[in-house]
Amino acid sequence: FIKGLFREHDPRNGLPLWTNVLSEAFPNSSGFRSVAISEGRAFLVADTDLAAIDLDTRRLSWRAPGNFEGTPAVANGFVYVKQGGTNVATFNAATGIRVADFPVQLDWRVNQPLVTDDTLICGNAAEIIVFELASRSRRQTIPFGGIPSLANGVLFLAGFDGKLQAWTTTQDRRLIVTSEGAAVGAPSPFG
Repeated sequence: FIKGLFREHDPRNGLPLWTNVLSEAFPNSSGFRSVAISEGRAFLVADTDLAAIDLDTRRLSWRAPGNFEGTPAVANGFVYVKQGGTNVATFNAATGIRVADFPVQLDWRVNQPLVTDDTLICGNAAEIIVFELASRSRRQTIPFGGIPSLANGVLFLAGFDGKLQAWTTTQDRRLIVTSEGAAVGAPSPFG
């Protein structure tokens, strides 16, 4: 989604297959937007509104006005999106009906919340909050902020201070850090 144009590209050569001009629906759209795609719909933030585009019809499926930002996340039939820096709003992905809110102080540098089968993960420079989806309650507060990423059951937190932390709820895992460049860090992780 770039400046009001939503398009699909051929994965073999990168050429546009089709383009939908959404600039009338989103007259203030500027710049580039990442989208989340699930079950035949693309979800994006445009002009601070959350929108769903039906990929079969290539038309706007629904739109929710609000002060939304970043890239939505989609899981289990719901869309999760940052709102106003103090909330993650949840919508039914098929209908656009708002179903829940997760109050949390968000950092502008953390673009997208993380969602698993039963957990929402989001945060700011000071802490990461882990919510239980079913009860909408805080499950854990990690006293380390940054950009979260999840891989193979390990939650990685890239801190704004240049530090990387790894958290897991399962057995301890040995994490090996290698580099082809100079050794960095204190203490050195290559030691």
